[in-house]
Amino acid sequence: MAGDQFAFATIGQLTPRKGQLETIRAFHRVSQRTAKALLLIVGTAIFEHDQKYFELLKKEVAELGLQERIFFLGYARRCECSARRLRRGYRQLAPRAFGLVALEALAAGNQLSRHRWTAFPN
Repeated sequence: MAGDQFAFATIGQLTPRKGQLETIRAFHRVSQRTAKALLLIVGTAIFEHDQKYFELLKKEVAELGLQERIFFLGYARRCECSARRLRRGYRQLAPRAFGLVALEALAAGNQLSRHRWTAFPN
């Protein structure tokens, strides 16, 4: 990553309920405003239907022409290290019954953006 670039990341299992497709589409809008942004997708598909979702994600990235800006990094054993490398920013895209991911982001020193339907409404 070049010195003036910055990255967004989503960390977790590749599955529709985690919202990676929505993240890719949102990043596409960001990428039209700045050439400095990258998107890192950390995680892997576990089940067969998740593998099909992964193929859909790769197809969406290709159709949007973002192959040089969105990177699928696969499974990461030590995600806390990945979270610590992000300067700030965390957004829950889908409702969560338990806020462990948000707690991990806070522990890594990241700021949170939340919605009224997340595990952390305030």
